[in-house]
Amino acid sequence: MPPEGMEDDSPQSRLVDMSVMCRYLAAQCQVRLGKWTEALEMLGEENPFRDSDTNGPHVPNQDGGLKLGASMCLLRGTLYMRLNRVDRAKTCLLEALALDVRCFEAYNVLIRCQMLTVDEEWELVEGLRYKEQQNPEEADFIRLMYTARLKKLKRLEEISLARRRLTET
Repeated sequence: MPPEGMEDDSPQSRLVDMSVMCRYLAAQCQVRLGKWTEALEMLGEENPFRDSDTNGPHVPNQDGGLKLGASMCLLRGTLYMRLNRVDRAKTCLLEALALDVRCFEAYNVLIRCQMLTVDEEWELVEGLRYKEQQNPEEADFIRLMYTARLKKLKRLEEISLARRRLTET
């Protein structure tokens, strides 16, 4: 029951309409309940920040965690996977990585589920904006981690070098 004087459909009772973070949390709750379609409806089918100057890949993260936009794209991609819409899932997961190179879960799903060709994997690893989003040491570490996980069908020497460098640190 809403507080006295406040109706159910008032703006105060719909925090999901006022706060992107609340919408993300509500979508996470829907996921926990196994309601994939409802969770996707809560998030929206597209990234609302796509053309925003406040949440692109060039904008540094202020709190040290994953960017909210990247987290939303990751969840959206996961939901599309659950709904067997693999092409849409792939697009969302790639967008999550573009927004925040530290979104390892998105990278892991793309690689583990073999959503990319060998050439696409290398294009992804080489095209991410590591140094724009991280300090040089973290950027190098993330790139090495991603390189070490690539398919071993091409560029074996680069993969071996990445693995050696990771074990040396």
